[in-house]
Amino acid sequence: MRRTLKFVPFLLPLLVVCTACGSEKTVGGGRGFVQQPAAGSGPVVVLPASNVPAGGNPEGNILLPPPMAAPATDGTCNQDVDIVFVLDVSGSMIPPLSTLEREVSLVDQALQTKNLPNPPHYGLVVFVDSAQTLNGGMPYAGVDALKAELRTQISTTQGDPSRQLGGAASDNLTWPENALDGLWAAATEYKWREPGKTLRTIILITDASFWDLTKASSGHMSELNTSGFFPTHVSKHGYDETIAQVRMQQIWVNTFAAKTGGPPDGMMSPPSHGDFRGTTVNVGVGYFEPYAGKPSLADATGGAAWNIDDVFDMKISLATPINESIEARQCAVYPQ
Repeated sequence: MRRTLKFVPFLLPLLVVCTACGSEKTVGGGRGFVQQPAAGSGPVVVLPASNVPAGGNPEGNILLPPPMAAPATDGTCNQDVDIVFVLDVSGSMIPPLSTLEREVSLVDQALQTKNLPNPPHYGLVVFVDSAQTLNGGMPYAGVDALKAELRTQISTTQGDPSRQLGGAASDNLTWPENALDGLWAAATEYKWREPGKTLRTIILITDASFWDLTKASSGHMSELNTSGFFPTHVSKHGYDETIAQVRMQQIWVNTFAAKTGGPPDGMMSPPSHGDFRGTTVNVGVGYFEPYAGKPSLADATGGAAWNIDDVFDMKISLATPINESIEARQCAVYPQ
């Protein structure tokens, strides 16, 4: 989809620190994830299984819980950190991609202060209606090499806002994009380091609904038939098998996504939506709320979700929630 971004309240997943170790706690009605205790370690950290409280707010928007606190630790627990960015590179994504290019150094700087066993590794997968793993699935030489690739992707999208990937013949004329195949590629094609010794994290950034095989996750026909024909673009992998693959690889998925979008609809739109994105389609299904009765991508993988329109409106950065998410999940037991 060719779009920009919107605004909605922002809050982050809640961490509760307990003084009793060795048992699973319940937080906000959901099953928590317990930090792996180490010899002589501090209190156990419990993460919420759901980052969406029931009921939302009076305006009908789903709110995320308050900002997460740093886990209590005596420093004995430390892991390598692998981060793969899975990025929507369609035309409306220039603002968040440019923000990421500016702020990814802040993520790296925060990791450098942690005295990790080995330097952090960064990977990159891009997607429109198809997905592509860059750098042969190998980690970039460092954050500067990652930033150089981000600049290349931004420049390419600026030159061709309706670009496709991997030699796809048609323009990007529909609104859903292929986040699921992007996640699958990151899980299966990137060279992750050993689980257990490595915090494996995906940062997915998009402002669109996603293809689930032949369906748009929003369920709106307006997202499909915008050019006088039904598209042939579909994902190779469905929602269930994608989540299963990510979970098998023990990867925490954090998402920056939009809550409203779809094709331009003549409604008054905030600046974040620009000329490319409407306001009447719920594109947050599967990101901020369950999809087809199943947990969202973040909930299913122990991650968190943030509103990409808040990034556009400069209400939040990209770097701060990414850093907090990494801090909160280092040495945590992957959700069962």
